[in-house]
Amino acid sequence: MIPLFTGDQCRKLDIIAKNKYSISTEKLMENAGKQISDFILEKKYKSVLIFCGKGNNSGDGLVVARFLAENKIKVSIAFATSKKELNFLSRINLEKINNENYNIQFYFKPTLQKLRSLKFEYIIDALLGTSFNGKLKSNYLEYVKWINRQNVPIYSVDVPSGLNATTGRVTNLAVKAKTTITLGSNKIGLWIAGAPNYVGEVILKEIGLPKNIFNKIKSSIFLLEKADVKKTFPKRSKTVHKYSVGKVFALCGSRGLTGAAILSSDSAMKTGAGAVILGFPDSEYNVIARRTLEVMPFPLNSTNEGTLSKNSISKIETKLKWCNCLLIGPGLSKNQETEKLVQKVIEINSKPIVIDADAIYALRNKKNILLKSKSKEIILTPHSGEFQNLIGKRNHITDEDRIQFGKKFALKYKVTLVLKGRPTIIFHKNGNVFINQIGNEGMATAGSGDVLSGIISSLLSQGNSGSEAAINGVYIHSLAGDICAKEKTIYSLVASDLIKNISKAIKYVIN
Repeated sequence: MIPLFTGDQCRKLDIIAKNKYSISTEKLMENAGKQISDFILEKKYKSVLIFCGKGNNSGDGLVVARFLAENKIKVSIAFATSKKELNFLSRINLEKINNENYNIQFYFKPTLQKLRSLKFEYIIDALLGTSFNGKLKSNYLEYVKWINRQNVPIYSVDVPSGLNATTGRVTNLAVKAKTTITLGSNKIGLWIAGAPNYVGEVILKEIGLPKNIFNKIKSSIFLLEKADVKKTFPKRSKTVHKYSVGKVFALCGSRGLTGAAILSSDSAMKTGAGAVILGFPDSEYNVIARRTLEVMPFPLNSTNEGTLSKNSISKIETKLKWCNCLLIGPGLSKNQETEKLVQKVIEINSKPIVIDADAIYALRNKKNILLKSKSKEIILTPHSGEFQNLIGKRNHITDEDRIQFGKKFALKYKVTLVLKGRPTIIFHKNGNVFINQIGNEGMATAGSGDVLSGIISSLLSQGNSGSEAAINGVYIHSLAGDICAKEKTIYSLVASDLIKNISKAIKYVIN
């Protein structure tokens, strides 16, 4: 897992490097510039336009300019400020360039007309860094608008200018980078809120910070990697049978919503559960039975509306004793009688449980049931709208507020929370937060969430802890989505395609 840091924490790391390890900010800047220039030189460009502000991000840009010029690259630098406004380190690096007489063209506060006359193959954005907070103003705004209009690759230093390195917020505008080369440590704001629209590919470059320096500032927010999933993915001995490798009892479906039941239970089977029993309203037997093969249909008492009836509780209890994991919610409807049944089942169930969709809705005024439940492993999988309704927040939860509210909820109710979205964020009941970096916009399709709840419940039934099942499930689900997008495009991807590609995703992870 890759620890993620706030903008303030990144600056504190620089201070610790200076005070404890005698590594000056100037040295870190020199290392950063060398790393960026080496990366750029691999692209074989011959001319570049570098935009600089007045702070340390500008200093990084000037070091890059010097290294590129040394390698015979034609370099032009446009400053968004006057020479006298440059900070100390930027002035030092500007003097180095002047003292060595590099053939670099400087433009302080150039007009857009002047910029249009320049020739370049790509742009390096070193206008603003991790200290930026707020909105772009005056000439900074005009330069960013101009940068985004250019039909050339754009490489941002540390963070795209205009993007908040802590919250991922873009107030009015930010540079839309092809690649963001972030330095020393990974920033939270590169992965959340509006960041995916601006950062492009994110590449972390080491700049000489000692490895143990990250022990000085603890992070509770982490970026997931393939290795994290491979390490904890359920193992299977050679002497097993279908009832020893995971038994899922799924309470899903109602009249008109049988697709959710099929998708979630099928995905549980495809992810490796040995047996899945699908409990559903008996009024829908003909629909469900025609569409299940490996999944075992288990009809239960139904209401007049074709939803689960409270009279089915005794039958449900028999399967709660049988299963290793309960999945409840997909397609259950918002029928009041069914809601009360859901609340009772969650309270009396002692097995690990995944709560999704309509079962989450049923808890909106009964959240304390989560604390009363006999289950020690509870996972909730809401999207942002469901989560907002669950916590009773009237106003829209902004993207940058998701971490704050999600963490608070998981801690208070002692659950694992999977807050679906871009990105999907997993909150552990111990306060740790995990951000999923893969997946694509094509996965915003009906039934995708049902597939995810089935995958997670399958992993939970196979012995994963709540956090492991959530992390592994989200990653496998997203990876299956990326495989689908390559094969079918983001426009033609549907939920059933995800199930077909679960096996490919698992194969990639475990090999």
